[in-house]
Amino acid sequence: MMQASGAALLEQLVGFPSVVGTPNDGLMQFVADYLRKHGVPFHLLKGPEGDRYNLFATIGDASRPGYLLSGHVDVVLSGRAGMAGRSLCAAP
Repeated sequence: MMQASGAALLEQLVGFPSVVGTPNDGLMQFVADYLRKHGVPFHLLKGPEGDRYNLFATIGDASRPGYLLSGHVDVVLSGRAGMAGRSLCAAP
């Protein structure tokens, strides 16, 4: 199996719709599948909204001190002009 480059992976990630207040299950499932393929333990938890998820993953020995990385996936404001149709990071 060929491994995607960092740029190709980033392109796939930013290609998912990430509008505030909309479901994120497609993106979260993509990340969960990617982590599963790489043997990374994770927990996918349904949020209180019922259509959005949170994902927690641990890389390395969880019994040792480490770093916490936190990200946000709903980063595009709903209804904002010029922010619909295609990814903000897509090539023109």
